[in-house]
Parts: sequence; C-alpha cells; structure tokens
Amino acid sequence: MKELTPELLEHIEKALDFAGYRNNPEVYPPPISAEALAKAEAWCERELGFPLPGFCRELLSLSNGFSFGYGAFYAVPEEGKKELLNIENLFFQNHRFRKRRQEPYRIGSHLFVFGEFHFQPLVYDTRAGTFHLMSPLFPWKDTRESLSSFPDLGALLRGVLRTREGDAAHLRHDWLTVELVKRLGRLRSRAPARFDPRTFPFLQAVLSSYEPDWPPAPARPEALAAADWRCERDYGYPLPPFYRDFLRRINGFNVNVDLVFAPIEDAGIPEWEKDYLFAYIERFRRSHFFDEEEARAYRDELFCFGGASEGIYYVCHLPSATFHELDSSDADLGMATVSAPDFDSFVKDLFDDVPLPSSEDGAGEEE
Repeated sequence: MKELTPELLEHIEKALDFAGYRNNPEVYPPPISAEALAKAEAWCERELGFPLPGFCRELLSLSNGFSFGYGAFYAVPEEGKKELLNIENLFFQNHRFRKRRQEPYRIGSHLFVFGEFHFQPLVYDTRAGTFHLMSPLFPWKDTRESLSSFPDLGALLRGVLRTREGDAAHLRHDWLTVELVKRLGRLRSRAPARFDPRTFPFLQAVLSSYEPDWPPAPARPEALAAADWRCERDYGYPLPPFYRDFLRRINGFNVNVDLVFAPIEDAGIPEWEKDYLFAYIERFRRSHFFDEEEARAYRDELFCFGGASEGIYYVCHLPSATFHELDSSDADLGMATVSAPDFDSFVKDLFDDVPLPSSEDGAGEEE
C-alpha cells in the first residue's frame, strides 16, 4: 500500500511551488534510477540490518532527495551524477550517527535518518513506524528526546513542508529556534567539555588530508600558562579544559584556505597574518551576533575557538558543554548550522570528508 497518497503528493507540489524549487533540478532532481534504488535497498539490509523503509523508497522514486525550504530529504548517490545543492548523502548521514559518534550519542540500531528540518535530523523509528525530529545534542538510543513526533508520513509532511505563511511548518520552524535554546538549558549541569584522546588520531588524519599553514606542534607550557592567565583576566575563567588539552597536542591549525582552530601566541610556531585565539574571541564578541539583546545575555557563556569564512564562528557553550557553528548574522544559538554534544563529534562533523582512522571503524567507511 502506497504511503504517498494523491493528497500528500499535492501537498509536496504546493511546498515546492511555495519555495520556488519545482523546476530546479539542483534542489528537486529526477527520480532515483533502478540501479541506485537496488543499491540503497542492499545497503540498508547490509549496513543497518533492516529493509529500506517503504516511505523512503516512495520519496526517492518521486525525486532522489529534494530540498523543501526549511530542510531536505536525503539522496542516494548515483554514479556519474554530481552531488546536489544542500542535499546530503543518505548513506553517509546514517553512518555518521552510528560510527562517527561516541557513546552515548550513537543512534539506536532501529532508527533511520532520512532528512533534516532546520538543521535537525528527521528520523524514522522502524519498530514503531513513527517519525521524529531529533536534536544531535541528546542521546539517540530511542526517541524519548524528540523535539517533535509524527504518527505517520502525512503528519510529518504537513508538519515540515511549508506551503504558505503561518502554516504548521512555518510555526514549527519559529518555535524550534526557541525550543533548542530551552533544551540547552537542561544541559547546564553537565561537566566541563573535555578533549577525548580518541579524537587525536582523527585530527592527525585531517592534517594529513589538507595542507596546514604550519607544521602541527604542541603549545609550549609557558604559552599555555600565559593563555590561561589572560583568559582568566579578561573573561573570568581559565582556558576551557577541552581547548587547553587540544593545544597541548596541536597549537591550532589553518587548513582549506580559511578553516581555523585558533592558535595561541607561542614562539614555537611561525607568526602568521591571521588572528590568534584572543583576537578571534574579541572579533566574535564584537560581531553582529550580539546586536540582539537576547544574544548579549549569553555572550559570556560562549567560548569562541575558531571559524571558517567571514562571519562563521566555532564556539563551545560552556554551561552545556556543547559545540556549535554560528553565522554572525543569526543572533540565536537555536540557529546554529552545526551542533554537536562533544568536541569529538563537532570535529568529525566539520571534517565530514575525512574518513575515520581504521582503528576507530574496523570495517572502514563506506559511501
């Protein structure tokens, strides 16, 4: 029995028309090929231990992944076809939450990731037959921490596909930015973020995959002591433990033109023309991110340790020990484009093109 009824197909068409995507193959591509669909079915059975869910097969047969304004349904890679704009790889996203996370943040074996809404994963519970909007900041063994739940495909599509101003998807999007900040408040009792030693081999793989601006080297003890003192003087706390431990192994790096984990000033590394850590922190604190009063209220809770292109910052929310990529034009933690429950997950999300070391994923990584 088909789950995409004529009514739901019409709802999808209205959403694509509202977003202006229906005739754009970059965001609404053709249906999946028979060969790629067979590959997806075999991959699901082999890697996940359950069949490709029927609703997903129907969505792929309509369009091999598509954007819908506030999010996207993921695509299956097809040989000879380029990756789609803002549409992630279905295989990789399921792999990401199974193997590129440490416990307790690995996804339950019965859960299937098939899309996203407002940067939050959409998940199908293969046992209950229900749909859920999840946050990557919480454990995923089950769906008890869902941001929203939907009993069936129709409820999901009506809840995330926007067809007009003020509809359910529009209201959910606006509610979600507030709800995500509220959920962070529930994590305020967590211990300070630490550097997991298991992250170091992955960072070595990152630096061997790119050309860093200077050879990786640990910060010297006297440079760390000076940075601790300055952080305490200027912000009321020493260097957060996760970043001090990171600097003890690698005193920052700059790769891929402008992706920076900020170094501290140290005679042990060559001078460079970009910002050191404290200049990065000050630039972030003066950014448009804090033009809004509600954002200024938690400025002192955010430790900025790097960023990418102009206006993109990497921060640790110190009270919740969570990590976020922020665009300075969005004055809300609920608008983070990447969020992770720990430093290890954050690094692996930023460098998602770098395979895990074989010691961490015994079978190696598959597309």
